[in-house]
Amino acid sequence: MVTRVPRVAARPARPARRLVINWAVVEQRRIAAGISHAQLAERIGVAAVTGPVRLWQDGEHDTVALGLLERLCQVLDLHPVELFR
Repeated sequence: MVTRVPRVAARPARPARRLVINWAVVEQRRIAAGISHAQLAERIGVAAVTGPVRLWQDGEHDTVALGLLERLCQVLDLHPVELFR
């Protein structure tokens, strides 16, 4: 006779954790550095149109390449921890 072991119910999946970029800090640092959106976009290597429109004015835009975030931290003298909320 084969004894069946009851199946254990699978745990419900936890929602994925999202790191949300604190664009207000980025904007504060940009202003403190005295550079325009276009200048910042040029220094970090994105098109001027993409920079202000898609990144700094859209608080929900969280799909930013890691390399771009790294350059943003370097230009604005930010520690990566300061970049997220």
